[in-house]
Amino acid sequence: MNRHHPNDEPTEAIDYEKTVQVPGGRPLDETIPLPGGERVESGYTRPLHFPGSTPPPPQHPTSATRGKSRVVAGLLGIFLGALGAHRFYLGYRALGFVMLAITVIGAIANFGFISAIWGVVEGILYLALRKGYWAVDAKQRPLRD
Repeated sequence: MNRHHPNDEPTEAIDYEKTVQVPGGRPLDETIPLPGGERVESGYTRPLHFPGSTPPPPQHPTSATRGKSRVVAGLLGIFLGALGAHRFYLGYRALGFVMLAITVIGAIANFGFISAIWGVVEGILYLALRKGYWAVDAKQRPLRD
C-alpha cells in the first residue's frame, strides 16, 4: 500500500539571504546596546547569565552551618523520646507532635509506654547508625558526632 504524506512533497528552496522584518523588530545590521556600554550585532546570540543562577561556592563548616549532634539526638530519644524531644531537636516537628499526642492520650488510656519504647529505639538508632535516614536531620544535613 502506497500512502502519500504531505511532508513527502518537495518544498521550495529556502533563501537564507532574505530577511523577514518582524513588525517592531530591529534590522539585522543594527547594533544593540548592552548594559555596560557593550554593543553587539542584533543577529548575535549569547548565553544569558542571571545573578544567582550559579551555585555559591561551598562554605567551610561554621557554627551556623554545622549539623545537629548525633549524640544529643540519641540521648534525647532515649530519655525524652516519649515526648518527641529528639524529633523536635532534629526539625521533624510533625512527628514530634505525633509522639507527644500519643504520650498524652496514652497516659489517659494506659498505653503511653508505646511512645516511650518508640523513643528509646529511635535514640539507639541515632546513636548507632551513620548512614541513611538516621544520619541526617529534617533538612537533609548530616548529623555531626
